[in-house]
Amino acid sequence: MSFTRRSFLAGTASGLSVLVLAACTDGSPEPSPTPTTTPRPDGVPAARSFSRSRWSSDPYARGATSYLGVGRLPESREVLQRGILDRVFLAGDGLSDAQGTVRGAISSGRAAAVRVLEVTREGERVAIVGAGAAGTSAATLLAASGTDVIVVEARDRTGGRIDSRVAGEDYFELGAWRLGQVDDADLIDTMTRDGIQFAPIDDASAYALGGADAPAELAADDPALAAASAAPGEAAAWAQDQPEDVSVAEALQEGVDLPSADDVTAEVLLEQVLLDIAGMTGADADALSAWFSTPTPQPSAVPLGPLSSFIDTALDGIDTVVSTAVAGIAYNDEGVSLRLGTGESLSVDRVIVTAPIGVLKEQLIDFDPALPLTHRAALNDLSVGDIELVRMEFETAFWSTDAAWWVREDEDELIRLWVNLQPATGRPVLLGIVGGERSRELSELDDDDLQAAARRSLAPFAS
Repeated sequence: MSFTRRSFLAGTASGLSVLVLAACTDGSPEPSPTPTTTPRPDGVPAARSFSRSRWSSDPYARGATSYLGVGRLPESREVLQRGILDRVFLAGDGLSDAQGTVRGAISSGRAAAVRVLEVTREGERVAIVGAGAAGTSAATLLAASGTDVIVVEARDRTGGRIDSRVAGEDYFELGAWRLGQVDDADLIDTMTRDGIQFAPIDDASAYALGGADAPAELAADDPALAAASAAPGEAAAWAQDQPEDVSVAEALQEGVDLPSADDVTAEVLLEQVLLDIAGMTGADADALSAWFSTPTPQPSAVPLGPLSSFIDTALDGIDTVVSTAVAGIAYNDEGVSLRLGTGESLSVDRVIVTAPIGVLKEQLIDFDPALPLTHRAALNDLSVGDIELVRMEFETAFWSTDAAWWVREDEDELIRLWVNLQPATGRPVLLGIVGGERSRELSELDDDDLQAAARRSLAPFAS
C-alpha cells in the first residue's frame, strides 16, 4: 500500500455461557492506563487500560451500522446498488443483505467493482472513496483487472469501522470485534491463512443472579437458556405468518413463549435476548423489522490479531491516500471530479463511494447534481444503528466465573451486556456492549463518568 499523503456486529449468546444479573426474580480513543489496581469499595479494581468507541459522533461513520425498520423493504438496498450515469457507484455493508458485518462490506465492494468493470474502458481511472472493507475489496478486484485505481480515505488510517488498536503487546478492536463461526466461516478461513488467528467463545458454565446478591448457576445447556437463544428465529418465523410487518419486540412478545429457569424468570431471559439484539443491530427491538432485520444467533469467534492487517495487506501496491476527506463529488456523462477537504480536486472517470449510510443520510458528501430521487428515497428507508464498545483490561481478574456473557437486568444500568474475553484470549478483559438508544447516552459521557458507570455495572460480578 503506497501512501501519497500522511496527515482508521455478528454473534450472540447462542450456545454460549451467560451470566445474567437480575434486579429481582419475583416478577475511537486510545487506551488510558491507570496507576493502581487497588480494589475500590465496589470490589472492582481500577482497570489497567480503558478504551471506548464513539461511532455515533464519528464524522466519518455517523453510526455503527444500518438496519431496516418496521415496514421498510430490502428493495431499498437494491436501488442503492444501481450505478448513476455509469459514473457514480455506491457500496458498503449497508447495501448488502448482511448489514453491519465485514462479510457484507466485502461482498458489496466486490459487487460494485463488477458493475464498474462492465462499463469501464481501457485507460480509465477509478477512485474509491473509503479504505474500509468495502473499499478495499473493490480496489483489489479493480486493480487485479488492470484498472488504474486510487483509494481516498478521510481517516489517518485504513480499515474504516474495522478499528484495530495496537499499543505495545496490547491489541484490541473497537469496531468489528467478532465474527460469526457459521456465516463468517469462509472469511475466518481466509484471514487465518493470512496470519490472523481466531479463538471461539466456547461453551462453559452459565450463571444467573436469582436476586440482588448471590449468583445462581444456570447450565449452558439449560433448556430455558437454549429457548432464549432460539427465540429470535422463532419470532421471525411467527412474523412471517402475519399479514403485515411487526417489530422484533412484538414478535418476541407474541410469538415466543420462554420458559423460566431456577431463580431466573422468563422476563430476565427475554431481556438478555433484547440486549444482544441491540448489540448486534444497533437498534432496539421495537424499531427493527421482524420480517427483514431479525438477527440469526450463532457462536462467535474473536480475532487474536489486528483485523486491519488484512486491509493493509490487500492495499499493498495500490495508490492509497489517507487523511483526505472527500467533501464533494461532481459528475456528468463525461466523468467525475472529487472535491477534497484539502482544497484540492481529483478528476477520475468513475468513482465507488463506500461512505457509511449515516454519512450519506446526513449529506456530509455534497453530490452535484444531487443523488437521484430514487436513491435519496432508498436512503430514507434505511435507519442508522448505534453500537458502542467499552473495553477494560485488568491486572488480574476480579471475577471467578468463566461465563462469557454477563447480563444486567436492571434497566437503570447504562451498560447491561458484558463479554468476558478471558477464556478466549487469556487476558483479563471485559467488553461492554451498548446498542440502540442507550448507546447515544453512553457516547455523551466523558471518560471518567463512563468508567464510573462501568464499575457500577460490574460491581455485582466482583467475587
